[in-house]
Amino acid sequence: MGIRGGSQSFIKFNEDGEATVMSGVVDNGQGNDNMLVQIAAEELGLLPEDIHLVSADTETTSSDPGSYSQVSTFVGGQAVMNAAKNCKEKLFEVAAKVLKVKPDTLAAKNRLIFVKDDPEKSIPIKKVVRISLLNFNSVNAEGGYWPKVDMKREWVKNPYGQMCEAFSFGTTIIEVKVDPDTGLVEVLEATAAQDVGYGINPLVLEGQFEGSIAMGGQGGMLTEYHEWEGGRCINPTMLDYKLPLACDMPPKINNIIVESIDPKGPYGAKEAAMSIAMSAAQGYSAAVSNAIGVYMDSFPLTPDKILAAIKKKKAQDEKEAPVKK
Repeated sequence: MGIRGGSQSFIKFNEDGEATVMSGVVDNGQGNDNMLVQIAAEELGLLPEDIHLVSADTETTSSDPGSYSQVSTFVGGQAVMNAAKNCKEKLFEVAAKVLKVKPDTLAAKNRLIFVKDDPEKSIPIKKVVRISLLNFNSVNAEGGYWPKVDMKREWVKNPYGQMCEAFSFGTTIIEVKVDPDTGLVEVLEATAAQDVGYGINPLVLEGQFEGSIAMGGQGGMLTEYHEWEGGRCINPTMLDYKLPLACDMPPKINNIIVESIDPKGPYGAKEAAMSIAMSAAQGYSAAVSNAIGVYMDSFPLTPDKILAAIKKKKAQDEKEAPVKK
C-alpha cells in the first residue's frame, strides 16, 4: 500500500444521540462508505443506522490522500477511528460524573455507556450528549492518521519503491478450457485468496475479490485500447472497448479471506483485492499458456492471438520433429 499522505476526519454528535462523520474518503464502489460507518459505529458504541456520513466533499471535509493505492481503510479508516476515540473521551468525561466513576472504567456499546465491571450501571449516549449540550459543551472531535513517513528521504524525489506501513499478500488460481479450433477460452473456476489483516465486512471483501477478478483477469481476456499512429483512439466507446459483464465471469468463484491482524491497521485491517487484481491477470495467462502449451505474454488473450500461438507452435513442432525414414 503506497503512502502518499494522511487523512483527517471530524465527528460531531447531534441532539438525538446520533453522530455525523465527515471524511474525505471517496467510495468508488468498493464499499468505503460502509467501512467508515462501521468503524465509527463500533468505536462510538452506536448502531450503523445512527451514523450520518458526509464523504468526498472537498468543500467541507478534511484532507485525504484519495481512494487509490489501497489506503482507504488503512489511512482513512484510522482517521475516523481516531476521531471517534477522541469524541468518546468527551462522552466518558460527562458520563463518569453522572455515574460517579472514573472515565477509564467505562465502555460504550448498543447506544449505552456502562461500567465495564458493572454493565447494569449505565446511561444512554443520547442522554450524555444532552447533558453536555445543557452545559454549553458540544460533543465533537477531530482525528487523523498520518503515516510515519520521513518526507526528507530520497524516495520522495525519486520514488522507486514507495514507503509502506503494511504489505499485501494474495493470489489467484484459474482453471480454463481452450478450444484449439476456435481459440475460444471457457473459464471454469476461479479461486482468490488474500491476507486482509482483519475482515471488517466479509461480504464486501468477497465483492472486492470478485471485482478484482473481473478487472484484472476477465478484463485481460477482452479489454484492449486501439489507436492510430497519430495517437487518436479508434475504439472510444463501450461498444468497441470491451469490458467484462456478469455473463463473462467464471461460473464458480471461491473466495478465501485470510486474517493476520495487522499491528498498525484499524482493528487489524489492511487493504483487500489489489493483489488479486494483479495476480488474476497472471493466473488467466498462466492457465491459457498451460492449456495450449505456449507462453502467452500479451493481453488481451483474444481467440486470434491464441490461434496464432497454437499455429506457430504446431509449425515449430513439425519443424523439430525427427524425419521418418
